[in-house]
Amino acid sequence: MTYAQFPPALGLARATAADKAHEMADFKGERVSAQSPSKRRRVSRLLLAFLTAGTMAGALLSSPTIAVAAPTAASVAGAVPDTGCTRGAMSIVAHTDDDLLFFNPDILHDIEAGRCTRTVFTTAGEAGNGEDYWSSLESGIEATYAQMAGVADVWRSTDSGVTAGAIKIHTLRDAPNVSVVFLRIPDGFDGSGSETYGWESLQKLWNREISLVYTVDGNEWYTRDEVRNILVELMTSFQPATVRTQDWTTNPNNLDDHSDHLATAEFARLANQSYTSPHTLLAYKGYPILAYPQNVTGPDLRKSVAAFVTFAGYDMNVCNNPAEGCPDYPHDAWLEREYLVQSESTKNAARETGVTVTASSAISTTQSAEKARDGFPSGEPQAADTEWVSNGQGAGAWIQYNFPAPTPIEGVTLFDRPGLDQQIADGTLEFSDGTSVPVGTLPNNGSGHSINFPVHTVTSIRLNITAVSATTTNAGIAEFEAWRGPADTTAPTVTVSPASGAYPAGQQITLTANEPATIYYTTDGSEPT
Repeated sequence: MTYAQFPPALGLARATAADKAHEMADFKGERVSAQSPSKRRRVSRLLLAFLTAGTMAGALLSSPTIAVAAPTAASVAGAVPDTGCTRGAMSIVAHTDDDLLFFNPDILHDIEAGRCTRTVFTTAGEAGNGEDYWSSLESGIEATYAQMAGVADVWRSTDSGVTAGAIKIHTLRDAPNVSVVFLRIPDGFDGSGSETYGWESLQKLWNREISLVYTVDGNEWYTRDEVRNILVELMTSFQPATVRTQDWTTNPNNLDDHSDHLATAEFARLANQSYTSPHTLLAYKGYPILAYPQNVTGPDLRKSVAAFVTFAGYDMNVCNNPAEGCPDYPHDAWLEREYLVQSESTKNAARETGVTVTASSAISTTQSAEKARDGFPSGEPQAADTEWVSNGQGAGAWIQYNFPAPTPIEGVTLFDRPGLDQQIADGTLEFSDGTSVPVGTLPNNGSGHSINFPVHTVTSIRLNITAVSATTTNAGIAEFEAWRGPADTTAPTVTVSPASGAYPAGQQITLTANEPATIYYTTDGSEPT
């Protein structure tokens, strides 16, 4: 496959769509323009203009090795935290349709389950066109996310808090767990960029062929390190347990995929190294999935197509007849497929060396307990061999991780089997220290469900399935992530009852610890062993 075979996918012939009129109603004035430059940018532009008049300008703008400070602990820690919406999923994609074409139905499942969901679009995807076009694409993706959430297309904008520029977070008013972010870097085409935007591209920035890239609204510019830092700060403030991006495993020298897809994936993976909270990074295949078997069907496909049709109303060239059964090839074929190709976990104790996993039963070796920690939170019907499936068990089935040494665990993320007829309705997490935590009902579509708790330092953790849906024949788990917490270095506090004092002979004394512990004591004042 070459670029020339699929020009609509690259936006080479996109038509300008009309701007969407936002339903602001009682919220007039709440939408803050994302085009307002930050104070830092105003100063930087004055400095840049001054330098342009001298010989320093050429060196500044052309040097591929311009030094920009890496994100410091202070800058990352200073990211404005999101309140009430953490441990969800963040998607980082190049264009305002890549999420719909390559990450659905996973994003759709998260939105339906009420999971915290944020998508970051690195480029404007404008195909060299002006503001009428790229602003329409942004309006289109907002309308699409509102449609997937089943609420009015009304958004609130707030400052993201990142240090590199005036970047806004747009949040659905009636579904505040859903938000989007636009970085507005120009569409890079095959990496060469467009004349409209000075032949700049994300790929050139990644490859250090240029030192900075301007946004399509002309209000910001970003260096290579700043793009990385922006993504780090967005991750740190949102605190996702799942981070999705595009395929970093593809060959950068072939033309099977878009240059923006690969560059976005590389930037996301680089930023991921500085996002240290427990999470898993997932890579999704792009254009080449055309050669893969169809694996999205039924209600998932119908909903994914409906979402794309909504977006097509703002970008008509990707779908010629939205009212008459769009989308057209190859978009219809992409929507029929979704493929995870790689995953990398941070602080997932279940995937660490020496950990073993056991289960009450397994229906086959291809759906063994090991599949619950393979890094791929998917399952039947899309990828049956990436989930653990019990052998005819419902309530009473279990799966357990055994750690080679006491391990601090501060939470888990559970992905139920995606099949709608298989659902865990209740369960408990049982720790080797004798304590337990309730699980509750897992989302029926396989969306992630995070459970946080105070650190338990344990040698095992077991998921006990105590109830299933009436249609469940084989309970199981698509992914069971166990998040490593900070080491417990505080000794337990032991209290004595009754309080110290003089008592008649034979007084019973009770020693109690404030956390699971083994208490050693002596009655003669010697050191207990």
